[in-house]
Amino acid sequence: MNKIGSKKVTMDTLAMMVAKGFSGVDYRLDKVDSRLEKVESKLDKVEVRLDGVEKKMDAMDISVKATRREVLNVGDRFVPRHEFDSLLVRFNNLEKKIKEKSK
Repeated sequence: MNKIGSKKVTMDTLAMMVAKGFSGVDYRLDKVDSRLEKVESKLDKVEVRLDGVEKKMDAMDISVKATRREVLNVGDRFVPRHEFDSLLVRFNNLEKKIKEKSK
């Protein structure tokens, strides 16, 4: 057999060393699996919360679009300021002419 330092390593000793190394790896992999399960659980919770946020955002989007339509429709019900001012000038001119004729 091989010598490591001053010790002889038998096949049985080598097999036990390898097995011990693998058992340590198994333990660490179990810990990693446990941590990954916790992370997955937390991600599931985040996903549920994000779904709620998306639904709220969709509702807000609909509300903003409705408000925008209402604001744009206000212009259809009222005369723009420049047209109002123009009509006011014309009305004042007509009033002056009527007053002049009535004198």
